[in-house]
Amino acid sequence: MSAETRSTLKSYFNTGDNPTEAEFIDLIDSGLNLTDGGTVAGATTFSTGLNCNSHITASGNISSSGTLIGGGLNINGTTTFNEGHITNVGVISVDVIQADTDGSVELGFGIGGISFNASGGDKVTFNDGAENVDLEYSDENETIIFKIDQSESETSVVGRLDVTGHITASGNISSSDNISAFNYIEATQTIAAAGSDQAGATAIPTAGRTVVTGADNAKGVRLPVVSGIATGTIFTITNSVANKTLEIYPGTNDNIGPTLPDNGAATLPAGGSLIVIKYNANGWMGYFGVAPS
Repeated sequence: MSAETRSTLKSYFNTGDNPTEAEFIDLIDSGLNLTDGGTVAGATTFSTGLNCNSHITASGNISSSGTLIGGGLNINGTTTFNEGHITNVGVISVDVIQADTDGSVELGFGIGGISFNASGGDKVTFNDGAENVDLEYSDENETIIFKIDQSESETSVVGRLDVTGHITASGNISSSDNISAFNYIEATQTIAAAGSDQAGATAIPTAGRTVVTGADNAKGVRLPVVSGIATGTIFTITNSVANKTLEIYPGTNDNIGPTLPDNGAATLPAGGSLIVIKYNANGWMGYFGVAPS
């Protein structure tokens, strides 16, 4: 006994036919039973909706011209959304989600939001093939609340970004508005003063706080040339020697403003600090801080 097609089943019940026991069994086996279930071999269309309290398993595609709603959706393979929608009031668990080939599909999350569990090495990756991908969150009026705009050179965030842990960057972190933090830890390096002129002074390798040893009223350190430094970059140089001054030189043909000439050294008092800021293409603006007493 087996499931039969509609045309075969209809042929059992023509006028004057006497259906056999086997044909009645075929009729029963060809339908879905509310208790036993069954397998749908061909394409099936539900015009008013499909409510399922258990699993829906398909070896092929499940498609919808409207909205597909589920209390929980578990997909073990790749899921492609072709300009449609999935609305879910429970959990959506998907190995891979991809848009269609023309990139016209958006993946949106409503009131329930979206969460990713990183404990198993999970991650969120957005890639349009050119590595220029936006992650955007908007309100119901499509006003951007938060956006990450990634270009080839940088990633910018529109909106407020609150971080409870660490932010680590190999490049610059900049903001058109305020950057506030409970704690700010400045990178610190220690170098030894050397030489007695601009050429012989020890080069300061990176921005941040530099503690200088070995000052003797003649030795010095040298700032990098401003042409390779972003405007607004801050260097803090501290003389660790309590009874000797330290010479601080700009890069070649630069100056430490507002009063020193090109290539002129700033004499840092014993135990003091000099804070310089890249001001413009000509050089730095600086001011002294003295040792506490």
